[in-house]
Amino acid sequence: MEEHMRPGLADPAPAWTPAPEWSFVGGNNDAASVPFTGLAEALMVGLRREGSNLAYYNLGGSPLGYEPLREFVVSELGARAGMAASPEQALIVSGSLQALDLVTDAMAGPGDTVLVEMGTYGGMITRLQRRGINYVGIDLDDRGLRLDHLRSELDRLQAQGIAPRYLYTIPTVQNPTGSVMPHSRRVELLELAREYNLPIFEDECYADLTWGCSRPDSLRALDGDNGQVIYCGSFSKSIAPALRVGYIIADQPVIQQLAALKTDAGTGALEQLALAEYCPANFTNHVDQLMGALQVKAYAMVAAVRREFGVEVHVTEPMGGIYVWLTFPDGTDTDSFAAQAADAGIEFMRDNKDKPFLLFLSYYDVHTPLLANKETQKKYEAKKEKTGRDFNPAYAAMTEAVDTGVGRVRAELKKLQLDENTLVIFTSDNGGFPGATSNRPLNGYKGNLYEGGIRVPTC
Repeated sequence: MEEHMRPGLADPAPAWTPAPEWSFVGGNNDAASVPFTGLAEALMVGLRREGSNLAYYNLGGSPLGYEPLREFVVSELGARAGMAASPEQALIVSGSLQALDLVTDAMAGPGDTVLVEMGTYGGMITRLQRRGINYVGIDLDDRGLRLDHLRSELDRLQAQGIAPRYLYTIPTVQNPTGSVMPHSRRVELLELAREYNLPIFEDECYADLTWGCSRPDSLRALDGDNGQVIYCGSFSKSIAPALRVGYIIADQPVIQQLAALKTDAGTGALEQLALAEYCPANFTNHVDQLMGALQVKAYAMVAAVRREFGVEVHVTEPMGGIYVWLTFPDGTDTDSFAAQAADAGIEFMRDNKDKPFLLFLSYYDVHTPLLANKETQKKYEAKKEKTGRDFNPAYAAMTEAVDTGVGRVRAELKKLQLDENTLVIFTSDNGGFPGATSNRPLNGYKGNLYEGGIRVPTC
């Protein structure tokens, strides 16, 4: 049968194998933080109300998605992202990846050009490549897109008769740099986009998790009624990736066009029912609790990297999220290192060996026991007595797991006998939550990290 498949397909997926002991790969959730009990109870309530409507596609309602869920989404975006929208401007999709597919199918075709950030979500690049769409990278700094380079590239393309179809950007907790674009630059970006008639596709799938600063208003919110921005978000990072529920916010004519391209007969009804019932009363508290766990893991990883790598690395404190990342000089053989690490039970994401080496370490999915060992518990109990801060042994267990994992990575790097001048850069990849600026204690660990020189950055 394989010979009958059309040419040009992607390589076949490899056979699935369980994750190794130390997997730093992927945007998985913190398993202990998934609110599965609350979701199960919410689903039962939703089924009692809507169960008979499972007989119909889209529960017998709008193909845009379950209306109570769309109502929650637009209400929450109004509170968190400053965005005014109606349920008719929201389309529920099967994860933010489907949002990328729909918007790209609607906006660009083979031979067209799309602008992306220099360093961006790999899933977006894959989608552009498979469609034969050209992409141009725009330089980044510690505050996101460099607008001077964006203008320069727009002028260069304009001189060649090329009008980019849109700009894809992750302004809030950028992937992979972890930066948060400040309000003033967002306003300038919108002005520049209007000057060049450049649509913006804003991806904020990590924005619910911003902890390094207060979450700025989204580009779409700042754009007002100008219709320059299509927005997408997701419940994958804030609730659970297995639910596969995201959303697109755009002007109603755009939403109706995207809905016509969505040919899956509707995103899963059970997931929508559970989220619509669970989120209105529980979303904010759940995200705050999730961020407490993730922030401990993030700072533990930064501290562990500094301890294990010393002067060999430069560490950028995360502003939130689920990753740190490393950059090696050109010429590093990432494939051989990945194989060697895999033999030692370590897995990470990497770039190819023709580019500066990027190694992503995810702390989101670092599995932790319920309690730290007795030695660590004693250390944190002593810290509690000294500082007066609360002690949470589960958080101490998180730091143990992260410390151990980073130590394993460092041990494998040493086997490569890298040059002493090799530079490795770690930074955050994704987001946290707005409440982090309240200075609430991190159950004893925050003080320890601050003594180690780790700061909460601002934007």
